[in-house]
Amino acid sequence: VYVQTDCGSGDTSAWTGPVSFTTEPEPIVPNYANDFSTFPGDLWTLDQGSTSAWVADGFANNGDTGAARSNIYFNGNNNKMYSPVFDLSAGTYYLNLRAAVAAWNSTTSGSAMGSDDSVTVSISTDGGMTWTALHVWDVNNTTTIEGVDMPELDLSSYSSNSARFAIIMDDGVVNDLEDYDFFIDDFRITSTSLGVEDNSISLFNYFPNPVNDVLTIKAQKVVEDITVFNMLGQVVKQQTPNTMDCTVDLSAMQSGAYFVKVSIGNNVETVRILKN
Repeated sequence: VYVQTDCGSGDTSAWTGPVSFTTEPEPIVPNYANDFSTFPGDLWTLDQGSTSAWVADGFANNGDTGAARSNIYFNGNNNKMYSPVFDLSAGTYYLNLRAAVAAWNSTTSGSAMGSDDSVTVSISTDGGMTWTALHVWDVNNTTTIEGVDMPELDLSSYSSNSARFAIIMDDGVVNDLEDYDFFIDDFRITSTSLGVEDNSISLFNYFPNPVNDVLTIKAQKVVEDITVFNMLGQVVKQQTPNTMDCTVDLSAMQSGAYFVKVSIGNNVETVRILKN
């Protein structure tokens, strides 16, 4: 852009410039999903250290696209991925994402996280001036090579704000001789709760995964309700089997990731499946 001064009485200065500026996009109103198939995703930004940067890779080193990966090895590294800005004023929203750990450049299990390593999911409601930690993976709750869903985060306390999220890898300062890859995938903000919790004991078995047509669920107690959500948290199938052994016909579904929420008694568990 070039500009000139209006000096009055029809007089103007010479043109000066060019002058550069950036306009911020409008905040996104969820539902929203980023599966990192295009890295880092539309309107996502990176703040990288010199090494161990967030890069595109396959989840748990399977393939080379569809997830974000950072290698935790060099002490003192601190790398960040920033989401777009979201407008959360329309109601209650829920944040879900998935994480995994693998040995460096391998599809085998990684070493345990070092004593001061961390990967933190944070939120800012003041344009990035201050950040609040929402969930932290560290030596006390490191994830697995199979991947785990972060316990679902209720964002209702931020409903009056526009918010931005950050995923921050911090390798700390202690040399614990670790060398592993940390993965983030399936970042989702939905208006429907997926009911994802940190379940240490599964309520049921399910197979196969990935599934071609029919998903089988076997439980020790009666399965009262099964709800299938797509990546945006939209209900695409629901049934009330009221049996311990049941099937879910997914043959009409498009290929991709889905979430299956199963209600058994007063308990609810959500699992992630892939439809071929």
